[in-house]
Amino acid sequence: MKKTLLTFFISTLFITSQTSDNLIILNEGYYDFTNQEIIEPVSIGVYFPSTEIYEEVVVIDGVRFASDMIVDGDILYVAADNKILKYQIGSFELINEIEVQGARNLLIHNNNLFISRGDYDYDTWSPVVFDSYLLVYNKDDFSFVTQFDTENGPAWSTQNLVSKDDQVFVAINNGFEWNNEKGLVGVIDANNLTYTNEFDLGENGTNPDNMVLKGDYLLTVNNKNWSGSSVSRINLINNEVVTEDLADLSTGCGTSALRGDFLNYQVSQGSTVHKYDYVNMETVGVEEGMNLNFYEIIESSDNLFYASSTDFFSYGEVYVFDENNQVVNSFSTGISPGTFAFYSSEDGGCSDNETLMTLNYTSLGKSTFSVSVYPVEELYSATLSDGSGEISSCFPTELENECISVEIDGNLTWSLSWIGTVGNSNEWLTSESISDFATYSSGSSYYFGELCGFFAGCIDELACNYNDASVFDDGSCVYAEEYYDCDGNCINDEDGDGICDEFELSVNEDFSYYNIYPNPSSSLVYISGNFEIDSEIYVFNSIGEIVFNKFIKNHSVIDFSDLSKGMYYIKLISYDKYSLSTILIN
Repeated sequence: MKKTLLTFFISTLFITSQTSDNLIILNEGYYDFTNQEIIEPVSIGVYFPSTEIYEEVVVIDGVRFASDMIVDGDILYVAADNKILKYQIGSFELINEIEVQGARNLLIHNNNLFISRGDYDYDTWSPVVFDSYLLVYNKDDFSFVTQFDTENGPAWSTQNLVSKDDQVFVAINNGFEWNNEKGLVGVIDANNLTYTNEFDLGENGTNPDNMVLKGDYLLTVNNKNWSGSSVSRINLINNEVVTEDLADLSTGCGTSALRGDFLNYQVSQGSTVHKYDYVNMETVGVEEGMNLNFYEIIESSDNLFYASSTDFFSYGEVYVFDENNQVVNSFSTGISPGTFAFYSSEDGGCSDNETLMTLNYTSLGKSTFSVSVYPVEELYSATLSDGSGEISSCFPTELENECISVEIDGNLTWSLSWIGTVGNSNEWLTSESISDFATYSSGSSYYFGELCGFFAGCIDELACNYNDASVFDDGSCVYAEEYYDCDGNCINDEDGDGICDEFELSVNEDFSYYNIYPNPSSSLVYISGNFEIDSEIYVFNSIGEIVFNKFIKNHSVIDFSDLSKGMYYIKLISYDKYSLSTILIN
């Protein structure tokens, strides 16, 4: 396998912000609970308004259903059955996953990922009892942060999550225990992660299934005991709670959303979308022209309204409405499109101070790809499977005076491109052109950028200008002349005539016989002979530096394991007699 380290310098690259949104759709699939069989798997698709194309990007095998999905920058988090999964938006590569039984809804606040919980035992159809119905993990590495147990947190199953300022709100509905539904909203101090209080939505506010934030109002749509529905409004300024009935039918699983200055909702199995005035707490009309039964509804930033329809086992369809409720497009999805989320289009979710970088590759076998600000900050990494593909990620635009490293491990042909100020994609670096732009190179490693010079230098310990702070070689090593040290001093004037002589590698005739073994050696060396007691041994490296010195006796053992591999000279001195030999350390 070929391993190539590419390090390059990013100058001023900028992208323009976009006004339209791409829509990510979480299709819940179809699980036959009677036969416990996955008929249609959970999937994720993306709808691109600029091209009006829907594309399936992820299939999640081995899970029975999906319950929530949220976007955080260029990262997508999904709650699917008993898993939380993390994807890179753009490439939709799976970055990480953890097991969380009963995961329902997700929320990110600061660096924390909040997870609400609740579940059925599908053998008995009774609720699963958990020690905690609200968990907190680190959003980056999925490390466990804390949990709120039933004594210091929600005592029943939880559902929706929203945040405002330094508070996190969680809907407590106990929706998995029939006829014992609750109507509470718990409050968490997000700074110290403590459970501070609960709002009681009242007798008619049980089973909050959807919760949204509008200014200082926290609104919940409640399904009671699934035989009726209501709306609750919590005023976060004065903590006033008001609950008003909607209908004698439930609103189903989440068919409600804010649209402009109204709350839109639809009762279960109905085909009318109602408009609710949450200031005056009354239904004021209907959305004309929207005459289908919907499963999920959401408004985009450019005032388009998306609504999904499904029979939960054979199809999924999404309709796009304009401000006048005219259908401007529709498209088929996976079965049960139940959760929508937006991310910025064109730039793959990049913010205004980021640049989209894309790697197009063909890999023979498994490979890896990573980008870092050298040497410590990893920006992106991915595992590439056999075949061809494309992966993208956002990078900080302001990377001047940085040393950027790209490491590719595998048998690859590749090209990097970036989206510039006019939105066009420009080829920047390829596997064929990389050597033409190298500032430093060594074998299959290439280095680019001014700051990379800070890490470059002589890395050969035998050189006179060896720099232990350098991490890659810039070809600057300087060596002493043979038989001289780095200061130009002679290290071998054996006869004292002022002339630096070559070592004579024969035994002095006046010196008695001795033996050195084994030779070569990797550690212990034995020296035996009938030389004088307390003779002195010197060991020199290839440039004449003394690396070992000791007094020895007739039979001695010397440990050379600390020496680097290579050829060494051994000089044995006894009174006025000496002898030279060589030994190879391997």
